[in-house]
Amino acid sequence: MELDIITTQDGSLSILNKTLNTSYHSKFGAFQESQHIFINHGFEYVMAAFPGERIHVLEVGFGTGLNALLTLQKAIEKNVIVNYTGIEKYPLPADIKDQISYRHLLPEVEKELYSAVNDSLFETEHVVHPNFSLLKKEIDIADFTPEKPIHLVYFDAFGPGITPDMWQPVIFERLYQSMLTGSALVTFCAQGVFKRLLKTTGFTVETLPGAPGKREMTRAIKP
Repeated sequence: MELDIITTQDGSLSILNKTLNTSYHSKFGAFQESQHIFINHGFEYVMAAFPGERIHVLEVGFGTGLNALLTLQKAIEKNVIVNYTGIEKYPLPADIKDQISYRHLLPEVEKELYSAVNDSLFETEHVVHPNFSLLKKEIDIADFTPEKPIHLVYFDAFGPGITPDMWQPVIFERLYQSMLTGSALVTFCAQGVFKRLLKTTGFTVETLPGAPGKREMTRAIKP
């Protein structure tokens, strides 16, 4: 893959996959996109739905680790314990990973945690903080079966037009079966075909305002 570092409109960095001609985050702002979709409409929702519980998060498309980092921040802020699993079929090369930095977005006391998230090895669970354990797995979502019931799915793969194999019904059927009643799946994708797929799978589907630059996003709840 041919990758370039880019700066998005909110000043945070992302990656352009030149091979696929698509970026890892919105050009309107990587940080604000992740915050809006995955934290505000995902993690905040699940904390309210499962008060006092240990939250199991599954991210499909670990990428730069930004979603994991923001979840770690929120877990510390709200004193919630999180077990976080990130799936990434194509981990970033070391030279690219080292250039991606969100440290300027963090309080000084949490800058070391960025390195702990970014540099942790795949296939080994790491206790990054007493509130946050991280397991990164180098695997295709089609070959992955969660070992623990899931409270929250961050579905952050490249879009259906770029990686259609990751948006097939069998993927969402397997996720649905692994999720707890009342759990949520959040994603930037709001295509009608995709939302109908979720409804057919059994989810209750909510169309919510999208991150800056995008009109809508999707949250799916397992009833």
